[in-house]
Amino acid sequence: MKRVERLVSAAAEASHGVLHVSVLAAHGLHESARRRLVADGLLRRKSVGVYSIADDLNTPGSYEHRCAAALTTAGPDSMLAREAAARWHELDGFAPRRRTSTSAPIAEQPSVAGREPSVNVPRSSGRRGSNLHRVDATDHLSTFGGLRVTGIGRTLCELGSGLAAVESPGKHRLLPIDQVELALECALHRKLITLDHLGLACDACGGTHRGAAVLRAALARRPPDTLPTESWLETRTVQVLRSDGIIDVERQVTIFDRRGRRIGRVDLRIGGLLIECDSQEFHPEFDKDRARWAKLQAAGYLTLPVTFRQVEFETPEFLRSVRDLLALDRSRAVG
Repeated sequence: MKRVERLVSAAAEASHGVLHVSVLAAHGLHESARRRLVADGLLRRKSVGVYSIADDLNTPGSYEHRCAAALTTAGPDSMLAREAAARWHELDGFAPRRRTSTSAPIAEQPSVAGREPSVNVPRSSGRRGSNLHRVDATDHLSTFGGLRVTGIGRTLCELGSGLAAVESPGKHRLLPIDQVELALECALHRKLITLDHLGLACDACGGTHRGAAVLRAALARRPPDTLPTESWLETRTVQVLRSDGIIDVERQVTIFDRRGRRIGRVDLRIGGLLIECDSQEFHPEFDKDRARWAKLQAAGYLTLPVTFRQVEFETPEFLRSVRDLLALDRSRAVG
């Protein structure tokens, strides 16, 4: 029995504790042996032809385990898709682990941790459902921890088709286009894809694909030739400003002093108002940052540092500050 246990454990290592019946059979574990292993608590039957084995590294309830089970059940040509794929690509709003691309702790971000993984399956499988559809030649495969995932272009194109409105950390309503925008800016900033390749991915998905339509709408929000935002907080700040009718927001702008000397780059600019999205993660050098702000103010700019709490939980006060400073900027221009 020890030999059988070691054999099952070895076979499970590459699939997060999930085994297809064909793998078990290949190791000589046929129906009667599988029944004994189930009775002994060494195997669990997940679905028809799919089993799992639990140990300290492969918890049956873990997200990795659920993804592996979904893929194994769907078949060898299937891939994780939509929200599940966005999670594995670690896109803002979906990533289960904190990355350098977000200044909000992951516990404060909307996530898909409690949802069942979405899976793409071949047309020939005949399977259908809200989380199941075909894979075709336009798919580009990514692999994370041995799990098959749709490539970043396909993921972004399909993402909007399965999303519902969710609440942001500050209880603001995030529509599918808002969630796709967060993921889009993250992917562009991390150079996972270019705008040209995104256009090709949209074309490959087809003109009537709902997800592609949401992605195109998110792309239309971006000013021409603009740089991507560099954090979750920056994107949410842009979204909050837009919700208040403030749309002429420049991103990642290089500022020069009156003599033409470079002072540095700021996160956001609205006319003569500069907004810096502050966090310990992205701005750890407090003294150096404050010296830079002093130079920006000496160059004639109004400055407003903002934090995650201000944008998400103190939104009315934040927007009031922005409107007051913009009014001051206009009055100075007139004067």
